[in-house]
Amino acid sequence: FADVPRHFDLPLTQAAERLNVCVTLVKRVCRENGVSRWPYRKLQSRKKKERIAREAAATPGPPQGAMSGAGGCFPPFMASQGPSLHTPWPMMAANAGAWGGLATWPAMGTQ
Repeated sequence: FADVPRHFDLPLTQAAERLNVCVTLVKRVCRENGVSRWPYRKLQSRKKKERIAREAAATPGPPQGAMSGAGGCFPPFMASQGPSLHTPWPMMAANAGAWGGLATWPAMGTQ
């Protein structure tokens, strides 16, 4: 079992190949030693979370007011409204002619 933990950073199949044994044997040895699941994915998840936390700490946040107004992430027609869960229906109605509307779509099963 002493050789197995050195390969926890690899997928189970690759670890078994490097140890020159079958996957079943690696699983059996792990279970006999209290490792119920191969830890590769858990380790990858932790590494990713740590990397994201380091990057977030090193990167300054957005400036105040960056979410609205000129230069914000909202289009000009919504800048005064701020974030909304509602679709801008007047814009969709104005653009409806561009794709012909639902009336031009074929009915289901008539093809």
